[in-house]
Amino acid sequence: MNRPSRPISQTLFATLCLSTVWLVHGCNAPSITRGGFDSAAPAARTHAIEETVREARSSGTLQRKNLKQMVSLLIADDSMVRFMAISGLMELTNEDFGYRFFDPPEVRFESVLRWRTYALKTSGTKTIKVVPPPVSNTPTGATQG
Repeated sequence: MNRPSRPISQTLFATLCLSTVWLVHGCNAPSITRGGFDSAAPAARTHAIEETVREARSSGTLQRKNLKQMVSLLIADDSMVRFMAISGLMELTNEDFGYRFFDPPEVRFESVLRWRTYALKTSGTKTIKVVPPPVSNTPTGATQG
């Protein structure tokens, strides 16, 4: 039986060791949720929307810069980003201005202009008061029949 020569087996062993080290320590890919509104990754933009909505709900105010960022995402190429942007805006403002994320760009154009006007119309303030969620008249645990 032919055994590999010593230099070849040492080379294979060294390669295996280096590969293992690389896999354990060198394989730290950045999170897909990093980058915020300006990221090219749709997952990062949708994550930024979710975080903005969560923060605005807990504080009761929406930062104007975040409102403008969410409005800018209404023209995103990715339909999920547009969906998340309008869902967040509707949740925080109780407005939709006729925007439908699935409409073609030409149809969305007018409603995006209305959203841009809304984002700019309260200029001079850094925050916008968040619309409170609707109050349910049904007691907790009760069912309507």
